[in-house]
Amino acid sequence: IGWSSSYTGAPFTAPEIEEYLNNYTRLVGRGASLSALEIGCGAGLVLFHLAEGMRDYVGVDLSRAATDHVREVAETIGYAHVSTRHCAAHDIASLGQGRFDRVIFASVVQKFPSLRYLEATLLSAIGTAAPGARIILSDIRDLETLPLFHASVQLHRSAGGDTARELAIRTRRAIEQEAELAIDRSYFIALGRLSDRIKRVLVSPKRGRIPN
Repeated sequence: IGWSSSYTGAPFTAPEIEEYLNNYTRLVGRGASLSALEIGCGAGLVLFHLAEGMRDYVGVDLSRAATDHVREVAETIGYAHVSTRHCAAHDIASLGQGRFDRVIFASVVQKFPSLRYLEATLLSAIGTAAPGARIILSDIRDLETLPLFHASVQLHRSAGGDTARELAIRTRRAIEQEAELAIDRSYFIALGRLSDRIKRVLVSPKRGRIPN
């Protein structure tokens, strides 16, 4: 289970998914002493790639089918250190205060309904984080470049005979109908206002060599 191209609608290839997972592993890090919480674990694509080298890994998802699936697979392959919790993203405080060395939002923030919900979830995540922990939010839709993205998609889909006005109209309509949360990077730079436990914020473009 992976992603599909916004340009062609075709599923990403195995090498594309492998590159994503390998880059994500370098971003998160592994270690036998590490405890991780993944918010929005889905069917476990990221979870099973990262969990092998960790002491404790908890996957949370709003879908009971997803958490049941991950739990069953973990039991089948003998991952006793992997557990799941069926709950909403913001409802994670009961998992333990100061427990996790990594709190991971893997390709889930864009599904959140608002910035207010994201902030509530981040405050809960900060509470579960151990001193010195990393909270990693990935695959954020960049509000600043969203018009350029939609314009590039419309240009790619154009039959070649479209006028600039027609492309502009379709691009504007796509932006207006955008269903996912997009956030300006300046929001993250200012995140220190949420909690004095936030000591450093790093905003980085997504890494990769495959042009997708």
